[in-house]
Amino acid sequence: MTKAINYILDIFYPNRCPFCDGFIKWDCLICEKCFAELEYIHACDKCGKVECMCDKSLFYDDAYVLFSYGGIVKESILALKEKNGINAAQFYGEKLSERIIASGKIYDMIVPVPMSKLKKRIRGYNQSSEIAEFISRKLNIPVVDALIKKENTIVQHTLSKKEREENVKGMFLPSDISLSENKIILCDDVITTGSTMNECARILKSMGADYITAVAPATTNLNNTNA
Repeated sequence: MTKAINYILDIFYPNRCPFCDGFIKWDCLICEKCFAELEYIHACDKCGKVECMCDKSLFYDDAYVLFSYGGIVKESILALKEKNGINAAQFYGEKLSERIIASGKIYDMIVPVPMSKLKKRIRGYNQSSEIAEFISRKLNIPVVDALIKKENTIVQHTLSKKEREENVKGMFLPSDISLSENKIILCDDVITTGSTMNECARILKSMGADYITAVAPATTNLNNTNA
């Protein structure tokens, strides 16, 4: 039934590739040309960066990322942020799920990095939650909004690496959910300096989380914080 509905919807709202915005078949997530251009990276499985930053005090226990933030990957994530490019969320969610399943680890829940209520109201959705929902379907575990983001905080991508580390302090608050001994997947769209993921993980650990894996479709070069 779902396939039939998607086929009919495609007649009126043609399916588009989230990487190049070209038309694609109704049952595809990405065009063949863009798929061929994607190159998986070998990032550190502890911190999620190509240029390892494990010398920093990290509150998450390991990390999985797929691609470098640039080119068509950057375009797809911007489309997800700005135009609700649901194909990108599904593609990344499914590919991250493959990495998680291959690890053999078992988790209790997925926690998306939160967005402030005002920003979510304006945009209509949280892109990290969109990715988390597709991971949830594959792993059959719930998405839990365990964190709250304060209003009127300075946007991270406007800041330097050092400024990001300072700005993120106090940006997030814990909900009243108990996470005692839970193993958690913490999901965001991009790991830049790792400051946001680390602060979220710190709060989750203070709420009782036992183990945290940070996941994101992309990671930036540490010398490029424009994400």
